[in-house]
Amino acid sequence: MTISLLAKGLAEALSVQRVAIERVAEEQVRDPEPIWLALAEASVPDASGAGQGGLIKAVGETMIAHLRALVGIARDLEAQIGIPFDGSGN
Repeated sequence: MTISLLAKGLAEALSVQRVAIERVAEEQVRDPEPIWLALAEASVPDASGAGQGGLIKAVGETMIAHLRALVGIARDLEAQIGIPFDGSGN
């Protein structure tokens, strides 16, 4: 497997992940604004149009944006069920 093929596969997977994150933000999150802001930091890369270097960079940026959105979702859901987020995992 080449780096280019891996990056294209990741870009495709991120596209599916983005749809799922957006759905959860719309349907289950009380305050979705932080999630939308995190997602706005990076669009899902176009696997067909970017050069290898640009695609790898875009994949990394999108992964970071998705992680921030997922943390925002977790914090919102914890608040909804009354568990204070203190970062300790307890």
